[in-house]
Amino acid sequence: MNIHIFDIDHTLIKRSTTHAFIRAGLNKGFKTLPQIAKIPWKWILYKLAVIEPEFIEIEVRKYKNIPQKLLTDLSIESFDNYGKKHLYAEGIALINELKEKGERIIVATSSVDFFIEPIMKF
Repeated sequence: MNIHIFDIDHTLIKRSTTHAFIRAGLNKGFKTLPQIAKIPWKWILYKLAVIEPEFIEIEVRKYKNIPQKLLTDLSIESFDNYGKKHLYAEGIALINELKEKGERIIVATSSVDFFIEPIMKF
């Protein structure tokens, strides 16, 4: 048996799972526009090594007191309404072909688990 490792963001899906989740959150009023407007700026600063990578951990901690069911439901909705139509068909076909052959599939991603669960189930 061979092992095949896939990334999710920009590999199996054309954008990031975070982008889809934030978009769904904005539509539901879960996130506000001012909150979202800061994210690209912080990401640029991170990529330029101006701020520390801990900013990602700080952003993720904001989900701490939100009920898991709400996060899961929003992730499912974001995948169904946005993420699914942005999947690379070739990547999904390859994974299905490998699974049919009994090959082992591993997903390596820096996305939080509730962002990627709907993709994994799909």
